[in-house]
Parts: sequence; structure tokens; C-alpha cells
Amino acid sequence: MFVQHGLQPQLVYVAGVLETFAGLLLLLGLFTRVAALLLAIEMCVAIVKVHSDHGIMAVREYEFPLALAAACFALVTLGAGTASVDHLLYGEAGLKRVRTPNLTRR
Repeated sequence: MFVQHGLQPQLVYVAGVLETFAGLLLLLGLFTRVAALLLAIEMCVAIVKVHSDHGIMAVREYEFPLALAAACFALVTLGAGTASVDHLLYGEAGLKRVRTPNLTRR
């Protein structure tokens, strides 16, 4: 199936390993942002290479991979939350944002 869409046959193994282990990491909440980013990139490649044969108006062709990519992008930006291994390992330090200094003078 990968060869039919112009992809190399070796990418079957890469996709299988990525989906298996990144899915497990997402379930555990460990390295969530990295795993979600890799899965989002994979879903975007799947939309472009596989599901866009009938054009952009055939939404039923790519709506599920698009929903998965959007969910993964949400996890990349928001993180795993408090019920995750990331939160247990890194605590609140992983959630803190860098504060910019107030440059306005009074």
C-alpha cells in the first residue's frame, strides 16, 4: 500500500514502530509533546500522500486523520496535564513559562 502511494516500502516499519511506541507513550503521559508531534507529522503526511486523492472537497476521505492530527497538535501545545508521568517526573517546572520583563516605564 505504501508503494502504491509513492512511498518507500521501508516506511511501513517506521510507521508501525512510531504508531505503537508513540501511542504507548501518549497513554502513559511520558514524553507527550515529542510523541504527539511525531504522530501529528505522520498524520499530515498520511493526509497529503494517501487521503488527498479526490481533492480538498472530499472531506470524508481525510476527516479522521485530520482529527487525529489536530488532537496531537493540541497535546503538543498544551502538554499532558497533571495525570501523567511527565508531571510526576518534572512537576510544575515543566509547566512554567518564561516571563518577559515589563519594559514599560511609569
